[in-house]
Amino acid sequence: MSARKKLKEAERLIAYRDVFHYGKDIVETDIFKEAMAQTHHRKTTVGDHSASVAVIALRMCRKLNRRVCHLDERRVVLAALTHDLGIVGRHEKYSTNIETYLRHPSDSAKIAMDLLPDMNKKFYRSISRHMFPLTILPPTSMEGLIISVADKMASFKDISPRKAYSSTLNQ
Repeated sequence: MSARKKLKEAERLIAYRDVFHYGKDIVETDIFKEAMAQTHHRKTTVGDHSASVAVIALRMCRKLNRRVCHLDERRVVLAALTHDLGIVGRHEKYSTNIETYLRHPSDSAKIAMDLLPDMNKKFYRSISRHMFPLTILPPTSMEGLIISVADKMASFKDISPRKAYSSTLNQ
């Protein structure tokens, strides 16, 4: 393995560790435990997908912090872990996939407000707008853009045939 690949792997493992450090209180909630049991993107769970989004978002955040700006890693991780919690119980809440795509972001933001009441509007908006461009309103902050892009990247990995991307939490 090349030095560059070793460095990337080390960064990934550190990101996993830090996601669970920053997000411990979220991962231990009943709704996140339900998310770990609900299938998402046919091959994973809502919880695994959210953890994958958090790892990708944290790594993006760290790269940007080294070069361009200062982003709050903890808030990015917490937004990523909660961005799809509105999907939990989807078959009881939504009648179609389109309804799920359109409504779960605001439902996820409401759940995040209950779990993390001390966050600011920018934080909740990064969750409620993560489905852009499927929803009309775009992210309004760098953190929101990171969550949206990381969600697309993780979703692609979720539906990819590669087994290497399965079960984020079990790695």
